[in-house]
Amino acid sequence: MLASIGLAVLLSTSGCAPQAHVTLSDILSNSELEHFTAPIERTADLCGQIQGCVEAWSTQEATFRRFDDVAAASRYSAEAGADAFQSRYITIDFRGSAVSEAERRSIEEVIEGAHQSD
Repeated sequence: MLASIGLAVLLSTSGCAPQAHVTLSDILSNSELEHFTAPIERTADLCGQIQGCVEAWSTQEATFRRFDDVAAASRYSAEAGADAFQSRYITIDFRGSAVSEAERRSIEEVIEGAHQSD
C-alpha cells in the first residue's frame, strides 16, 4: 500500500503522461518504493536482440523490461511464460527469483499503478 501511494505521488508530481512515457528509471529509482533492492540499469545487455525493448533494469527481485509498444511486450511476456507478468509496455521476469507469491503480487501492483493515469 505504501509503495502504491509513493508511486502515485511520483507520477502526480512528475507530470507523467500514460505509461508509455513512464520509464523504469522513474519507477525503480523512487526511494519511496521499498519493493526493489539494488536496481541496476542494464538496457544494453538485457534488451539486446529483443524486438521493441527500449529499457531494462534488474533488481534482486526480478528483471524489468519496457517496450516501445504493447504488442512487443505481449510477445516477450508470452515467450517468458508463467514466470512473467505484463502491464502494458512493461514486463517483469521473475525467473530465478526467490520472491514469495505475496511479494510478487505486491511488485505487480506497483507496476500496474504506474499507468493508472492512462
